[in-house]
Amino acid sequence: MFTRHNVPLLCAFVERWQPDTNTFHMPFGEMTITLHDVWYILGASVEGLPVSTDAERSEMVAICAEILSMNPAEVDAMWIAGGPKFNHIQARCGDRSGAPPASAARGYIMYLLGCTLFVDKTKNRVRPKFCPLIQDVFNISQYAWGAAALAYLYHQLGVSSRADARQLSGCLTLLEVKFK
Repeated sequence: MFTRHNVPLLCAFVERWQPDTNTFHMPFGEMTITLHDVWYILGASVEGLPVSTDAERSEMVAICAEILSMNPAEVDAMWIAGGPKFNHIQARCGDRSGAPPASAARGYIMYLLGCTLFVDKTKNRVRPKFCPLIQDVFNISQYAWGAAALAYLYHQLGVSSRADARQLSGCLTLLEVKFK
């Protein structure tokens, strides 16, 4: 993964993104990022269960509170702000926190999802809506995380391609590796 992004390259891609067709309009034709690209570049599964949940917000907050060993009211406040910050997850689930191994594993997975596949515009928070999916550590590999990351990137490219948008989020590694 890149620590710094090639901003001019990413800006050029955002300018050429067509949300209607989910393609980049280039001088030589149309291009896009495919599921095969996601699998090849990231090694993330593109087959399996859909990455979605029908859990209510209160249930998601309770699960996130359990993972982070926190009061649900604190997690609810974090939810409103966009989710728990990376350093907060590390403090609650890291090596020195004394967290049980299963909780530490879930916290690490939350961190990985937030900093690789589902990066938000703050680049410092994790979306808590994935908590129900990582509650059972042994079933995490059954989900199509790569397909969800690609859908999230397509959505973020669509949002960023609008005239009033200022930032791009998502798994930008897919853009930089695919088209470099």
